[in-house]
Amino acid sequence: MDREADEAKNDIDHAANEAQHDMNQAADNAEANAKEAQDDWRRERDEYRAEMNRKIEKNQKDIDDAKAKAKEKKAEARKEYDKKVANLEEKNNKLRARYNEEKADTKEGWSKFKDEFNHDMDELGNAISDVFKDNKK
Repeated sequence: MDREADEAKNDIDHAANEAQHDMNQAADNAEANAKEAQDDWRRERDEYRAEMNRKIEKNQKDIDDAKAKAKEKKAEARKEYDKKVANLEEKNNKLRARYNEEKADTKEGWSKFKDEFNHDMDELGNAISDVFKDNKK
């Protein structure tokens, strides 16, 4: 009977060791997956930030072009046009500040920021396009 008890104890010890090994392996895999997901999120964020920086700079170039076109307008029309252009520049500067101050440290926070920022960038882009359309009339 002692022999059977020893074998049973050995089987239990072996199963416990295997279970511990499997748990350690699962923990290592989970940690590696979490790190990879974090790296992917950061890479996506960096790419997005570079793209938004290009768009903000393009907006500023378009605004500067609109300012130059204002000189072609008559005084009364130029006054209204200048107000529109100044408003666009203010919005672009506010977006630039928001972009520079963004501190989302979670994927969910980043996603929320990105959705709101995309919406605001689209609105500004449409407003800039509208100023150029009005200028052609």
